[in-house]
Amino acid sequence: MNEENHELCEICCENQPNDSGFCQECEVLSLSLENFFKNTEIDWNTMTTKGEVWFHTCGALQFMRSQQSSFEVYQKIEISFEDAEVIEKDVTKGRSDPETFNWDIQKGLKGVEVETLREDVEQVLKAFSARNNGIGYCQGMNYVAVWLLMFMDKEHAFWMLCYLVEEWLLPDFYIGAKRGNSLNGFYIESNVLGSLIQHYIPEMNYSELTPYEFSDFFSLQFLIQLFVNTLDLESTVFLWDKLTEEGNIALQRGLTSIVQIMKEDIQNRLHPIQIVKKLPKLQVKKQLEQVYEKFTKDVTEIRVSLLRSQARDYRANQWRACQTIVFKRLEHCSNFSKEELEQLQQHFVEYTAKNRKSRDASVGISKQEFLEIILSLNSKLGHSAEGLFDRFDDDKSGYLDFRELVVCISILSKGSFEEKLKTCFDVYDIDNSGYLQSNEIEALLKSLERTFISKDVQSKRTITKVREKLLSLSRRCQDLVVFNDFLLFVKGDPVLFSCFSEFVGGTQDFSELSKFFSLKDKHQEEAVSNSRCSACLLL
Repeated sequence: MNEENHELCEICCENQPNDSGFCQECEVLSLSLENFFKNTEIDWNTMTTKGEVWFHTCGALQFMRSQQSSFEVYQKIEISFEDAEVIEKDVTKGRSDPETFNWDIQKGLKGVEVETLREDVEQVLKAFSARNNGIGYCQGMNYVAVWLLMFMDKEHAFWMLCYLVEEWLLPDFYIGAKRGNSLNGFYIESNVLGSLIQHYIPEMNYSELTPYEFSDFFSLQFLIQLFVNTLDLESTVFLWDKLTEEGNIALQRGLTSIVQIMKEDIQNRLHPIQIVKKLPKLQVKKQLEQVYEKFTKDVTEIRVSLLRSQARDYRANQWRACQTIVFKRLEHCSNFSKEELEQLQQHFVEYTAKNRKSRDASVGISKQEFLEIILSLNSKLGHSAEGLFDRFDDDKSGYLDFRELVVCISILSKGSFEEKLKTCFDVYDIDNSGYLQSNEIEALLKSLERTFISKDVQSKRTITKVREKLLSLSRRCQDLVVFNDFLLFVKGDPVLFSCFSEFVGGTQDFSELSKFFSLKDKHQEEAVSNSRCSACLLL
């Protein structure tokens, strides 16, 4: 038996191979896979029938058609050094090559022409990072990119990846450590899985782990890689059929089904990491189809939505409580000292608790409350405040938790000119394309005009100059102004630099923000003392 077939033959429980180099079970599996490859038309960088069905069914086609840009445009945009470095490690150094995949996926990749594999994967991932610079590249995306390129060409693989991340998964699913809350969406999904298996498989024995700890260990690879390279090929295709038909609810149905299938190993106290390593060598599609059908009825959209909301509030409340590890993360991703964070946390807890009559305490602040805070920091940002709220509401919960608020006001009150300008740029990148077009520059200009225009003749002349300069930049960049070009242009022009320096605000004293909360606390105490209790209100 040659080395290439070694992993395959482990599946067969050490049966003796025949003259062909395969044991009988492996030979059957090999022939079955070859037929599967033909039926699904697996190829490389080519739109296959399966890829076309996925692309249409999930909504990626409509998404792509609604965009005003193209894959080629994003290939020309320079990405951050950090993203480029990690992509290089995961792609150009061989971590996405066929040899890194399970035997059956590896066999499929080696059966097609993949001389340009690294180059193709790198182009898709860099284009994605250019468009989604706030998210950037997350390790594990390379497996998803390879998977997509087995069924569709680079352009469609790029738009499919963008659609999945931007519209389909939780908003902060892949978000990195830049804002101190790495992979928050993943942990929400993991928490949901813990709740589901605790409810539907209560007799499960997780050794020394709670269902939630088990879920974190078990689901990391499955979720981050969207099942790619975690199961046998046919099972993965089955789950992707479900994902594109049903949306992200299929993540939970699929994971709960896999836990049920591996119930015996879990009862035997096999560690979840060992189970994850064992699964790719098993052919579980038939079992998966049966179990998945059962959980389709039990794991409903409403139930999962409620569990996600509870998990999101739970994680937001952890930031509100500010344990030691939380302070360390916030010190790393903000410009505040530990002492300032402690003061802010105290004010935040008091402010949110007193500002809610319907429950004992709130885990965050509303958009209206945020507008008041922004106006206290810089009245000129009033026209941009709603956009700021939306940009820093990472999980799209409708409120800012303590971490989201701290990261935002850290930039606004103590950030560098470049950090503030980047925030301004992102607010007016209305369609999240990664660049500004003429309509978005026009929106920015209107905010500048509302902020600075007066009866003063000099102010009117300045705004007119700013308008001419920004529109000339837009024309020069062919209506695709990326941030690096925007930054260099603004910093290199005295009129623009002066205007934007005043617009985004200078460094402000921390005591101003602290004073704002203290003042609000005082007003709220007076309001509470003069209000009726909840029982009176009910009557």
